[in-house]
Amino acid sequence: MAASAKGKDALIRVIREMNASAVLTNQQAAAELGVYPTDLQVLNLLGLKGPMTPKALANLTGLTTGGVTVVLDRLEKQKLIIRRKNPADRRSLLVEIPKEGMARLMTFYRSTQQATEAVLDTFTDEELHAATRLLSALIREV
Repeated sequence: MAASAKGKDALIRVIREMNASAVLTNQQAAAELGVYPTDLQVLNLLGLKGPMTPKALANLTGLTTGGVTVVLDRLEKQKLIIRRKNPADRRSLLVEIPKEGMARLMTFYRSTQQATEAVLDTFTDEELHAATRLLSALIREV
């Protein structure tokens, strides 16, 4: 059975509100960390997905490879990332967050993660599965 227009509209409004809150929270975190919001999201993606090439970061973020280089230069200057040789392709580099950089990053996400876990504890596995399906589809399609 398809969702009603009223139900979809209500969910879309909540998603928009959540997006606005996330953007504003991340702008504040970026300022506190001394980086640009885009830099923080590159760090966030590296933290979530692990080491990757600058080209993979460009594909993931929609930034040009030159734009990624500028971001990485700023992050490297603050010791938030390191670049190392790619063992799978000696012509390229891998970018990763060192332990110290991850610790600095997590100072901003720890409280959010704890609050999120407390809310998630109030849902069943079935509800969490449905939410995961919904959010994953939105990430792919939007």
